Amino acid sequence: MASQTLTAYESGHIRNIDSDWDTTKDASSGDALGVSDSLLFTEGWTNGPTSWIIARAFLTFQIPAIPTNNIITSAALSFTTLLYGDDAYMIKGTRGDPENDLTLADFDAVDFNVIYSDDIDAYPNPTFTLNSTGLDYLNSKHGSYAELVLVNNKDFTDTEPSGTGNRAYWKGADDETYYPRLAITYQVITGVGTTHIGKGTSHVSSNAKIIV
Repeated sequence: MASQTLTAYESGHIRNIDSDWDTTKDASSGDALGVSDSLLFTEGWTNGPTSWIIARAFLTFQIPAIPTNNIITSAALSFTTLLYGDDAYMIKGTRGDPENDLTLADFDAVDFNVIYSDDIDAYPNPTFTLNSTGLDYLNSKHGSYAELVLVNNKDFTDTEPSGTGNRAYWKGADDETYYPRLAITYQVITGVGTTHIGKGTSHVSSNAKIIV
């Protein structure tokens, strides 16, 4: 087995605010991007009878060019800390070009039917362990970019909130120490003409950038 720890190539969140829950959730575009230099939000809450807020977090990782006969067997997305609120889920992003910068129009570039991870982490250091669906996705992205999307529990279940409920994940815009990390482990299959990377553990951060 070999392992690598990848730093987010790109991360940001898109927030939408509207006058009722359904309109907020079903919008084709958000109205605020990034919002904070140091926090990455997932939200699903109300700030009064005519103000509903949803935020979805998008993270892109550059997956190493692992030879196709080597298989990623485990992966976990971790954060340094969070402001605790509702649970969150990791789902499929549908942007198609996750290496590009986020735009407000990406708010609905998500697929709630494809789940990569439930949030079963412990406060204050959350970790999302990818399931077999998530691992299959990463294995399809060798040498390319993979996008992981986090959504609030209220957003995921389409449950109109009765009060506040959100998670704010620390991403440390000016300090790589706090960037989100994706730790991957993969089975190294050797043979004639086969090469592999990732012996031991490495920290990839040269292409890290943050959307604010």
